[in-house]
Amino acid sequence: MAAFALPAGSAFKALKPLWLHSAPYDLSWYFGTCFVPFIVFMPLTWILGSDLDAYVIEAILFGVTHNFLTWALMFPGDGRHYYASGVLVKPVILASVFLIPLYLWFRMPGFQWAILVENCLGLYHVIRQHQGIIQAYDGRYTDYTGDTGFRHYITPWRHIMASYILIVLAWKLTGPPIEFHIPGCPTYYLPIPTIPIFALVPVALVWLLFAAHFARLTIKRTRSGLPLPVGHLVVGLAAMLNATMAVALIPHTQGFLLTLPLAAFHNIQYFGFCWTHHRQRANLEESPADCFTRWAKEARWQPYFSAPFLYGACFVGFYIAVTPAVATLVGTWFQFVHYLTDGFIWQRRYYPAMGRVVRQPIVTNAATTTADSPA
Repeated sequence: MAAFALPAGSAFKALKPLWLHSAPYDLSWYFGTCFVPFIVFMPLTWILGSDLDAYVIEAILFGVTHNFLTWALMFPGDGRHYYASGVLVKPVILASVFLIPLYLWFRMPGFQWAILVENCLGLYHVIRQHQGIIQAYDGRYTDYTGDTGFRHYITPWRHIMASYILIVLAWKLTGPPIEFHIPGCPTYYLPIPTIPIFALVPVALVWLLFAAHFARLTIKRTRSGLPLPVGHLVVGLAAMLNATMAVALIPHTQGFLLTLPLAAFHNIQYFGFCWTHHRQRANLEESPADCFTRWAKEARWQPYFSAPFLYGACFVGFYIAVTPAVATLVGTWFQFVHYLTDGFIWQRRYYPAMGRVVRQPIVTNAATTTADSPA
């Protein structure tokens, strides 16, 4: 393939079409927010002195809000015709199958396995979102450069990022079982196995070989005149940095909190992606039939984000009103529904228009602008 010629001007400006929204926006939402959990939530855990309280606060403030934005994309008038039928029914049925076993697990020694399964699903969910956002940049890059073989080069980057997160977490989660306490219920121990450090060494060495090979290919492509896949690299590096800080800053005695920084970053990152995606999709609607698409089309972020946080506040009231066991049970069920729903709605077979939407320009006040505009 002939070398790609960068347009005249600074290299940074030449890369503007490669961002989903704009360089300042993408760098802020997909990289800068990886520090937020350590600025906000980690001090909160030290002030409260309770791992579980901090985890619940994060889940309600940001996790429930995250869930609401999924519904906002799916349910309002303009959203429904984008998705295949059964996209919500299947997750509800599958999650409900777990409801009775979960209820029984509260009274059986096996309950800790339910908590462990939920945390594993949550970690998989977090990693898949990072990979999905990285993949959203593929169309930008291929449209801009005409490099149809680009996906063969960039796909390993998603796996390098995912395997790094798993390796550093596996290194951290060694030692005795982590104590997990629910007020009003017995004390449970999460059955996290002890992993000898020498078992991770060969895995880490293999990872280093793949990472070095990817770096070599990246340098080679850049020297040939092709632009750096800046969006792909930013998202992957932010995910790895977030996991590294979690492992470095959280002691083993607070091991249950290890997924909190990853989940908090994941939730805040999702806010930025949904806002961009909804604004791109609003470009396909002449007269939005629902308030969320209309707010996105008019770039009115205040009501767009206020509604999800109000929804989260209602859940705070619910959790205060019911017993801890019921709150944990209902919360776990909602998490299963959310993990499954989010796993469905970003698949092309359930969301056929996704590829077309991520290539749409951003809309501001019903006027079309390019996706690399700072608006």
